[in-house]
Amino acid sequence: MTPDPLMPDPDSRLNDIALHQIKRQTTDANVTFIGGVVSTGMDVVDDGRTFQPTLSLWIARHSVIPDQPQVRSIGVADPAHASVALLNGLVESILPQSNPNLSPLLPGRIEVADDATVALLREALKGVNTEIVVAQDMGLIQTLADSLASDLRRQLTPIGPWEAPVEVVRDLAAAAANLYRRDPWQSLGDSPPITITLDRYGIGTLYLAMTYGNEDTEGVIAYFSTEAYHRAGKVDFLMEKLEDAGGEMVNLDLPQADLDLLEEVIRYPEHGLGEAVTVFFEAAEDLSDDARREVREMNLPMASRQAVPIFTRVSATADPRRPNEDEARALRLALEAFNQFYVRQHERIDDEAWHFGPITATVQVKQGGEKIPVKLSITSPAPTLPTSLRQAVLLVRVMLEGEPTVWREIEIEASQPLWEMDRIIHEAFGWPSRAGSFLPRDEYDGEETYESRLLEDLVTSEQAPIGLLMQKPRDFAHYMFDVTDKAVSHRLRLLSLLAKKEPGVEYPRVVRTHGDTPPIYSAEDYETIDLDDLDDDDFDDDEDD
Repeated sequence: MTPDPLMPDPDSRLNDIALHQIKRQTTDANVTFIGGVVSTGMDVVDDGRTFQPTLSLWIARHSVIPDQPQVRSIGVADPAHASVALLNGLVESILPQSNPNLSPLLPGRIEVADDATVALLREALKGVNTEIVVAQDMGLIQTLADSLASDLRRQLTPIGPWEAPVEVVRDLAAAAANLYRRDPWQSLGDSPPITITLDRYGIGTLYLAMTYGNEDTEGVIAYFSTEAYHRAGKVDFLMEKLEDAGGEMVNLDLPQADLDLLEEVIRYPEHGLGEAVTVFFEAAEDLSDDARREVREMNLPMASRQAVPIFTRVSATADPRRPNEDEARALRLALEAFNQFYVRQHERIDDEAWHFGPITATVQVKQGGEKIPVKLSITSPAPTLPTSLRQAVLLVRVMLEGEPTVWREIEIEASQPLWEMDRIIHEAFGWPSRAGSFLPRDEYDGEETYESRLLEDLVTSEQAPIGLLMQKPRDFAHYMFDVTDKAVSHRLRLLSLLAKKEPGVEYPRVVRTHGDTPPIYSAEDYETIDLDDLDDDDFDDDEDD
């Protein structure tokens, strides 16, 4: 999808009132507007005529914060009136009327796609003190247009009705409602997917992942393969990289295969999840009229009016649709099996016991008059804690970066979670209450990859045992304290392994200290509020007298 050249239009001029108001604005030399007209690539029939609507877009970029562009206006128009739409969008961008969150703004520079558009805008803005030139890069407009065009396609081509029997859909919705009531998102939000082996309905295995959708609505994604799961993870990683690059792909230093994948999912976001069936729990008032009617007519079970299950079969190569009958039956079987698995194993899952080895079970799911055995497993894709370390105690020296004479030696069980190490470091150095995070030794040369991020996230979660970070003498890791402010860096080094715990000793413990903690924080940083010391007058009273 590329910006369309604009042909002059007899109506592509400003009226005297608009031009006068624009001339009254003070030009901001630090601001550049980038604008363009892009085809949606989607056929629309109107009054017997078939055409592809265009998107008219304007973005503002400030020279001080160029990586934080601001969308000023978006419009959809008949391509026959593209120049009028672009000009109207520019007026809206300078003198916002429809968006109360935007203030009037006259840029010092306007960039557009081609010479024809430059000539058009120079004529329309004659007498306005702003430079109008051809843009060197239209990447921002391209990225935004691709995403908006995909949203427009979804709105104009809604998912069709269910083809599966009503009773099959009801059973599926009931299983989803039961899952929602168990609220597994807190425990499984950052965990590996649950592997569910079915061997029924033409589907061998599903990989269940807990997730969140728009407005933080809870959801479940059932991937048809681990490849699809990791493809979706890589898409999230690449979109984050694109955001860090100011939304412009030209700024990304990535393999061509990653750039191709990113370009595809920008243009077709619905392809980003790959091959999977999704269920998101939407509030009834947020559903479309068609969706509400479908839920009512099919009498679908729901956990509450705030959790109506909406099912979609997504694909990397096709438009979204409803799950077919076999997919619906398989997903219902998987959800029912997961519900039983979670009830039995949720305490081990809460403790992230999968860091120590797979959590596996086989459950029996009733299906009509028979019971179907379903095997479930949650396994870390990162190395699990070796058996040899499960009873071991680590002697770790924690040193302040840049202060080699300031260190603390700590004994901690290899199986204890990182949040325990975080706590003891706070106490050992006397730090105030601040957030900290651990980082493994960087084994990757060059740019961060999806694979390196995945491994890092798994071995540095709060519940991950410290023995995943350090396993043999001279291993080291990093700890960053007060991440969002002072970023005090520590280096952790494993000095030795103790074969077993000492009887009666509570771990972790500080066994040796050297050097005073530097005065990085003021006394106010250590202050805490004791609610028992507050008088009633310290609280606002909103009640009427």
